[in-house]
Amino acid sequence: MKLKIAGYTVTISRDAGATGAAVPAEVAAALETLKEYGIAPEKNAALQQNAKKATAARSAAAKQKIQDAVNLMKREGKEISLNAVARQSGCSINTVRKYLKE
Repeated sequence: MKLKIAGYTVTISRDAGATGAAVPAEVAAALETLKEYGIAPEKNAALQQNAKKATAARSAAAKQKIQDAVNLMKREGKEISLNAVARQSGCSINTVRKYLKE
């Protein structure tokens, strides 16, 4: 089991020789205390994978908006600057700065 505590990842595992053994009462009590303070086990792998897919989709959409804005500004003969691209694309200036070089 992995827990994130104050920026650190703590792993709690069972010894290979302790198969079938119950969780010691001290460990169970410590886990309950951590849960009371809102410290829960890390997200499972499926949730992490879905979050990565969603982030990739948002990034791709932002890149496309920026590229469309640059192409439109070139066709219209307008000056291309970070602020102008941000206004035209609807993305933040930080997002434009991040993806404009691509």
